[in-house]
Amino acid sequence: MHKIAVKIEQLYMANSRNDMNHTLTNLIFEALLSPVLTPERFVIEHIMLITILHANIGVEVGAHFLQCLVKKFDEVYDADEPADNKILENIVQTLSHLYNFRVFDANLLYEILEKLNTRFTERDIECILLALKSVGFSLRKDSPLNLKNLIVNIQKQAANNSEMSKDDPRVKFMLDILMAIKNNNMTKIPNYDPTYAEHLKKLLKNFVRKGLYVFSLNISLEDLLKADERGKWWIVGSAWTGKETGSVANNQQKVQTNLFSQKLLDLARKQRMNTDTRRNIFCILMSAEDYLDAFEKLLHLGLKNQQEREIIHVIVHCCLQEKSFNPYYAHLAQKFCDYDRRFQMIIKYSVWDKLKALSECSGAQLSNMAKLLMHLFLEKGLPISTLKIMQFSELDKITLRFVRQILLGILLCEDLEQCLQVFEKVSQGEKLKLFRESIRLFIKHFLLRNLKVNNVSDDQKNLLEERANLIDKMLSQHDRKIRF
Repeated sequence: MHKIAVKIEQLYMANSRNDMNHTLTNLIFEALLSPVLTPERFVIEHIMLITILHANIGVEVGAHFLQCLVKKFDEVYDADEPADNKILENIVQTLSHLYNFRVFDANLLYEILEKLNTRFTERDIECILLALKSVGFSLRKDSPLNLKNLIVNIQKQAANNSEMSKDDPRVKFMLDILMAIKNNNMTKIPNYDPTYAEHLKKLLKNFVRKGLYVFSLNISLEDLLKADERGKWWIVGSAWTGKETGSVANNQQKVQTNLFSQKLLDLARKQRMNTDTRRNIFCILMSAEDYLDAFEKLLHLGLKNQQEREIIHVIVHCCLQEKSFNPYYAHLAQKFCDYDRRFQMIIKYSVWDKLKALSECSGAQLSNMAKLLMHLFLEKGLPISTLKIMQFSELDKITLRFVRQILLGILLCEDLEQCLQVFEKVSQGEKLKLFRESIRLFIKHFLLRNLKVNNVSDDQKNLLEERANLIDKMLSQHDRKIRF
């Protein structure tokens, strides 16, 4: 599996992602969505491959596959297929295991099961049974309230449906399965064996590259079915597919601008937000309820390529312009780092630009920048090796004060483990050897020897010395040339 995933990743690097998404989806559809019921083991292995690519390459891989699969479900669901055609069952089984590998959230699968329950034909019952046998206990664990509502709705349908009575063996069997899941009784489900799927889920952690993870898509059924009309808001930079008319596309930014008050627009102008994109980003930042609200609204803008970078530039700009540090911007920047690695790179390049121009910053801006970086380093949004572009051998007073503030904040962090993790990533590797030595020397000469200048209390002084010794040992365990 690992070799296959690596080869496909190489193809993604060498070809258009859009073409690769379409080709991969078509090939897997041909393999899994046949007129006969596909073996579950075969489905699980293909879904594991999609999940690896979804984590390592980007959410657009899993999102595209999911969107195509849901559209296929809607198409087959409305079609009048013969009873022996098992394509619908295969689609539901594939969706169930996509959920099992956490490519999407439980709410979408509940919506699909409710849709099947609404019609309640023999075929729909077979599909519901297939899903419940595969991932019923996971659904119970993730959203017990939704499961309870589903059970009540199915029981009502079974009682009210004249064509399918409770005495029907399929209905009876399905109700038994539901009650077994509700009571968390695995033994009452025939042939229930999740061991292979659980084994592959454990192996998956070894195939996902360090620092990456499987991002679970929280998308509704309606959003997926109407993606061509409303846009793919869940993929940054791919919100619109080109179906809107030219006049609508041209006026989109103006309509967005009209949503904000004149006072906010005047403030944006004062901050030199001189394009529609920057104005919209700025107004969203200023008017959002919290950082999560701002994050969702910024994603809904559907910015692409260069415009997407403006989000980070405006966040950093606003953070530096505050009279005192506002954690709102740090949490928002961290959220974007967690969302996609490309935002991490954009922030890193933006920080590098600011580091090259520290002499142009005021005292408040330097302090805000230091606290922003301190937060990102501690929360793993950025590695501390971001500072490697600084010439530690030629530090001026401004840069010295800036680096001192960052390192003091990290060393005096309440959580020891969090503090040590910041330096753990740079403790190895030949390329970072000079940076490690520079950090060790800086801590020794500019922190520990200048505690009075830093206005550090006696308790903090003891803590600082203790942490400094731990970090020094960590950074020097592979480099024995410099000793303190």
